[in-house]
Amino acid sequence: MSGAFPEKDDFIKLAPIQWGMFKRWQKRRQKHRRRQWWTLAVLVVLVLIIGFGYLGLEAVLAYYRQQLPSVETLTTAALTQETSIYDRDNQLLWRTSPGERRMRVALNDIPSHVQSAFVAIEDRRFFEHSGLDTMGILRALAANWRLGQVRQGASTITQQLARLLFLDSSQTLERKIKEALLAQALERSLSKNQILELYLNAVPFGSNIYGVEAASREFFGKRTQELTLEEGAILAALQKAPSRYYPFGGDVEALKARAELVLKAMVETGALAPEVRQAAQLAAVVFTPSKVTLTAPHFVFKVLDELRFSYGGTILAKGLEVQTTLDTALQHNIEKIVRNFVATRGPNLQTDNAAAVVLDAKTGQVKAMVGSADYENPEFGAYNATLADRQPGSTLKPFVYGLAFENGLLSPRSMIIDEPITFGGYSPRNFSGVFHGAVSVHTALIYSYNIPAIKTLERLGQDRFYDALDLCGVHLNRDAQLTGVIGGASARLLDVASAYTAFVNNGVCVPARTLLKVSGVNGQVLLDQTEIPAGYGSRILSPRATQQVRGILSATKKTFPEYAAVARQARFNNVGIKTGTSSGPRDAWVVGYSDQNVVAVWAGNHDNSLLKDDVVALSIATPLWQEVFLASHE
Repeated sequence: MSGAFPEKDDFIKLAPIQWGMFKRWQKRRQKHRRRQWWTLAVLVVLVLIIGFGYLGLEAVLAYYRQQLPSVETLTTAALTQETSIYDRDNQLLWRTSPGERRMRVALNDIPSHVQSAFVAIEDRRFFEHSGLDTMGILRALAANWRLGQVRQGASTITQQLARLLFLDSSQTLERKIKEALLAQALERSLSKNQILELYLNAVPFGSNIYGVEAASREFFGKRTQELTLEEGAILAALQKAPSRYYPFGGDVEALKARAELVLKAMVETGALAPEVRQAAQLAAVVFTPSKVTLTAPHFVFKVLDELRFSYGGTILAKGLEVQTTLDTALQHNIEKIVRNFVATRGPNLQTDNAAAVVLDAKTGQVKAMVGSADYENPEFGAYNATLADRQPGSTLKPFVYGLAFENGLLSPRSMIIDEPITFGGYSPRNFSGVFHGAVSVHTALIYSYNIPAIKTLERLGQDRFYDALDLCGVHLNRDAQLTGVIGGASARLLDVASAYTAFVNNGVCVPARTLLKVSGVNGQVLLDQTEIPAGYGSRILSPRATQQVRGILSATKKTFPEYAAVARQARFNNVGIKTGTSSGPRDAWVVGYSDQNVVAVWAGNHDNSLLKDDVVALSIATPLWQEVFLASHE
């Protein structure tokens, strides 16, 4: 039986025992062949199942991918953030809260121990996985199976970020699929550091507080870069259950106990030395709530309006850092002056409101703005009277005379007849009702006679007057025609104050401005006005014409005893003052300047009702102006 296997007929000749061996071998061979066929069939079926399953899964994933937002253009600007408004010395005035309190901070400005605390407790394999932590998922499944309930999750930091940016918190399979797909998309589009930065700026801490910077200021009263190891661990612990652990009214002991777990996790990941953990003093951590009150509200809201106008309506949600021109100490002082003026003098003068503004005469920077006597007054306190359209009375007369000097039409010694006139069916008169005959321009301006001013405007030409004031930001209704020079057209106190800078800057008026520096996302500087550029402002008068007007206005403080306090101080020799009383009377204005500041005040009633009969701005608003002026020079 050596060599080739014998044929069947040969086996018949074999002994019975050998025939039995052959039959058993034949059965094994047939069984082996059947097993091979079954194995092949099973493999084919499995391949088909996996293939169709894969195609089906891909179809499902493709369906969900079409519903997902694109993350290719995702940046930190996508996060809603707070905008912070500061005064000129970087003291905080206000933080906006557009639904969410968030202040973006760059990853480089977040201490490494704060970053490590979040990574250690939330996703210790963050820098190793590609969005989904398979080992973490298996570990969580095993733990939940042992416990018989879902107690552990396996969401990575990237998955959490995807949920925070794009999804809701519903516990559905659909949301989980979308979360996983978005996490992988984020990992493809952004670096690990970019993802971590976005996460630390998006993570919620309860109430409407989002991101480590807002949380740091809210709970510890400091910036993120100032956080200690213990404080960083507490923030990492807090975001697990903000409503339970909330530092003000929540379970603080439980919060600090979880912070101990954060420190332990940091040791396990190698981010913290054991001896440093032992030295940590979580029990000694004190929570210091941020106390942000609205300082200079009328000013702040004007700043916000300017930002929206310049950069668009959504800019305040971009997390701007805004340095303004405000002098907070001066602001508080003038607020008291205005409030006391209305409280003590208002009842006798029949006025319930007042306003004041102080500008730097050289730069136009708004150093103080008080829009009402009491911002909290529910009826009208929030209304900013420095931006209200009111009749300015005679405060614009210096400009018509200055333009007449500029054009060689008049000089301060020129004589004008103060007499009854009529134009367009209108017969103006002086406030006193008396006409004075031939008077010099110098006298006519000091005593604010109306007829000489109207005659001067008629001789000058209305367009020259209105055009010059337009350049200075005072936009009058030209339908007022000749009466515009005596208050026949409304103007804003702030704009008139800005125009008066021309009398300090040799005929160049500089616009009122509230912003020094505006910084955007990633520290990008959007605006820098800390230095005045050459050629800043608009020239409306020559230096000679300006000095001629100044010479007249400076005589005012010596002419009227109401300005005695200012006249007594030698350093105020260059002061110029002009009053204005609207018809009625309804509005009392005083605008004046020194070489340092322009000061403008208004007194009246919020509903534009009449003031006390037969009073003028000299007696109504001058006491207020003197106090504000002196305070602005302290």
